[in-house]
Amino acid sequence: MVGVFMARISRGRTLCQLVFAGTLGSFALTVPWYVATGGSALWLQTTGQADLLAVYWDVGLAGVSFALFDQLLPFADLFSAILLGLVAVGLYREYRV
Repeated sequence: MVGVFMARISRGRTLCQLVFAGTLGSFALTVPWYVATGGSALWLQTTGQADLLAVYWDVGLAGVSFALFDQLLPFADLFSAILLGLVAVGLYREYRV
């Protein structure tokens, strides 16, 4: 599905331009997300404001995201619902028959 989308928006471009834009675009979106969430999680854990390791051992990795949202964001319930929706859509698209 992603390939069809990329093919449609890249009409008239060379393969080199398509690969470069796809690689650079995904890198430009992924790195800031991991830096922000990972840095925030490390900061909360080291300052003692949240015990994310305990959440990880009790609930698992998915629970850490919700605990991180609860500590950092003003509308944590809204962002948690959006995250849950994105995870559900991703799982549906991954495992549908």
